[in-house]
Amino acid sequence: MLDIKKVPPAKVAPIVRSARMARRVLVLTFDRKTAEAAIAADADWRISVLVKSREELRAYGDIFARRRFVAYLPTLSPAALFAEARSAGVPTLTDAMSGGADAPDRLAAADVGAYRRYLADRPADLLVTDHATRLPACAG
Repeated sequence: MLDIKKVPPAKVAPIVRSARMARRVLVLTFDRKTAEAAIAADADWRISVLVKSREELRAYGDIFARRRFVAYLPTLSPAALFAEARSAGVPTLTDAMSGGADAPDRLAAADVGAYRRYLADRPADLLVTDHATRLPACAG
């Protein structure tokens, strides 16, 4: 995952290409302007965009046209948004870390079932976590 901060994607693209990583990178973006700049910077990049609503999910679907993208759905996103992304064929990423003391990632240190409960109605393709060793307990 490549989290570009305060640098235009066009400046990072040549570095990624020279490392032969363009087809292996997931570029994180958090607003429409940066997402559009990332789209223009490299045709091979897989790009993740922060999506907070159904309207944004649909708008990004239009912006990306036929190009696949990953919807980054924040922890507090409703389960219906995860379901809509899945229905639209859009892969999802969630961090499960934001949202206060009851966020699944904070709970995972003491409660291995926290991820299972969180992911039960929020099917995510990618999960960012600080407690990866707790994930096997979620597999069942």
